[in-house]
Amino acid sequence: MEVPAPEGRSLPAGYRFERFADGAVDGDRVTRLWTSEGALSEEEARARVTDVVLVAVGPGDEVVAVSTAWLQENEYLEMPLWNYRTFVSQAHRGGDIAFLLLHATRDELAARYADGADTRASGILMEVQNEILKKHRAQGVWATSRFAFIGEDDRGAHHRVYYFPGAAAPVRSSRVRA
Repeated sequence: MEVPAPEGRSLPAGYRFERFADGAVDGDRVTRLWTSEGALSEEEARARVTDVVLVAVGPGDEVVAVSTAWLQENEYLEMPLWNYRTFVSQAHRGGDIAFLLLHATRDELAARYADGADTRASGILMEVQNEILKKHRAQGVWATSRFAFIGEDDRGAHHRVYYFPGAAAPVRSSRVRA
């Protein structure tokens, strides 16, 4: 698939992104990535495979990263959103894979919304735990991805949301807030 190149960044030669739904990468390979890195147990990994959106494949056809999204009603915003998460293997964290996966996954989910293939969520919610990102990307709205800061939780994670173009805010006529 074509990978966006925000801020002039691009995947290194020999790397590519695959839509998991297209079947070029199977669930066993993704499960091995998570379990070999000690990120998830076998049981957790098998359960999470259903959430995979994109897979980053490196030289030698090695699975090096994945993006996942699961649908959940956001109680604070009172609307369903895709909850986004990325995992990049330790050996591949120094480059732009996570940054590019974020943009490619956002574009993939936004395209599904725009063409009517999946309109269950109005956008994407991301929890940022990485201290470097929280410190050096502390803008209210990230310029390239358009994810907006909406708050911090009790663990100090930043929460950011991206609304799909054309998404409407929920109408709650029965409730009025002061």
